[in-house]
Amino acid sequence: MTVMIVKYAKHQNKRKNRVEFWLVNFDYYDGNDYIAKLFCSNFNMIYKKEKFIRYSIIYVYSENEKYELLWHEDIGNMIYCSIQSEKNNIVLEERLKKIINIINSDGLKAGELPVRGKTSSLQGIINFFGKWM
Repeated sequence: MTVMIVKYAKHQNKRKNRVEFWLVNFDYYDGNDYIAKLFCSNFNMIYKKEKFIRYSIIYVYSENEKYELLWHEDIGNMIYCSIQSEKNNIVLEERLKKIINIINSDGLKAGELPVRGKTSSLQGIINFFGKWM
């Protein structure tokens, strides 16, 4: 069984004026639900999910922070701060590193969560967004 090593890529979305963290090698059904639960259990947060036809958003929040986990069928998973600031992005990045370490140390194997039709790749994300930047 292949072990999936999850990584992230930090991206400056100039069109939406925000820093986004794209998850690479993490294209699982309900993968964002898993990440949201890890944020909640590790950082005392709660979440609410909204589903749409081609994408879903999970709002992960506490009294002082609010993040949006976005899954889109064309690009996979990303997370960003709802309120953009240098400090908020630094905190999110540190938390995301911890969450990814947990996922990778759990030895999440391909197939433990159902994998979508294709595994997201950084190049695929760049190709998709290239036309928008």
